[in-house]
Amino acid sequence: MILKKLIKDWFLPPKVAKAFSSYMSKAFVLYIRHNNKIKSNLKYKNIHRNNKRCFILLNGPSINEEDLSPLKDEICFSVSNFFHHIDYEYIKPKYHVIPRIFKDNMSIEKQKEWLLLMNQKLQCDTFFLDIANKHVMQDIELLQSKGVAFLSTSNLERTFDISKMTASYSTVAIMCLEIAIYMGFKNIYLLGGDFNSICTGKYEYFFDRNKLTFKDPFVDNLNNIIGTKVDDIEANLNAFKQFEEINRLAIKKNINIFNLSKRSMLDTFEKKSLNAIL
Repeated sequence: MILKKLIKDWFLPPKVAKAFSSYMSKAFVLYIRHNNKIKSNLKYKNIHRNNKRCFILLNGPSINEEDLSPLKDEICFSVSNFFHHIDYEYIKPKYHVIPRIFKDNMSIEKQKEWLLLMNQKLQCDTFFLDIANKHVMQDIELLQSKGVAFLSTSNLERTFDISKMTASYSTVAIMCLEIAIYMGFKNIYLLGGDFNSICTGKYEYFFDRNKLTFKDPFVDNLNNIIGTKVDDIEANLNAFKQFEEINRLAIKKNINIFNLSKRSMLDTFEKKSLNAIL
């Protein structure tokens, strides 16, 4: 550890030092160990280049104000606990995405409990998750009837290539956007991406928080954020910067990303209404 710090602090330029830190991390060890699984994501490259659009269904409360039934025949991504939505079984999103699960936020037992619940509820073709959580699935032989794809993330610059290691995600919405861009969609629509906790002081879902299989250490039972306003601002700033990064790439690739979410603070993407584009 002393040698690593010495090299990083005294011998390497900042960007190289950042990469060096990642390569010495557990994330890089996982990437090397499971490199073939990450490379297998090549099969998703431009798989939907002939499909004009997709919808990313997030968990913000504003999604309850939408009639999602017209999305039944659309290609949709759902995330995390979206299977609680009343229209989930009717829409049957094609892809389901969850971000990396950290032990500090959810014990291994709770991770298993959550994934078991997903195994019962999900009707997707493919399930995307971080390679760091692969061992939990192996332990309980989850999702055997579904396709499973793993992403490898670390403290690197974003590659926009899910067949390689890419940058970590501040929110699952960014993870979905990177996957959708890689798949070749030209029009990507966000729903339920409210991102307005700075104004409300709350972190809310479209469903009752009591349905969660775990307790969020940063939010109380009334959805109030625990911590300082500065912490919340910094977290949102980091996420919004990543949205800006994604949007810059999308513009270069002639990809349009729209925010259909009502009551959303996210203004990186052009805002439209769901009714206007159906």
